[in-house]
Amino acid sequence: FDPKARREEPRWILVDVRVERKVPTIGLNQLRAHGDLAAMVVLKRGNRLSITPVSATEWNFIVDQLI
Repeated sequence: FDPKARREEPRWILVDVRVERKVPTIGLNQLRAHGDLAAMVVLKRGNRLSITPVSATEWNFIVDQLI
């Protein structure tokens, strides 16, 4: 329970996620090997792997080229 949250102004949002297909694990070295992915947030120093965004362009490159 969050006393500061209100239905009109929630502090947290629940998102339903569904697995569409399983993809193989891709290591950071694999990502770094592709210049098209150089700007990925996950490859910048000091970022945590579990909470970095991936743009649609980056995701499409990964799916098309690495998976």
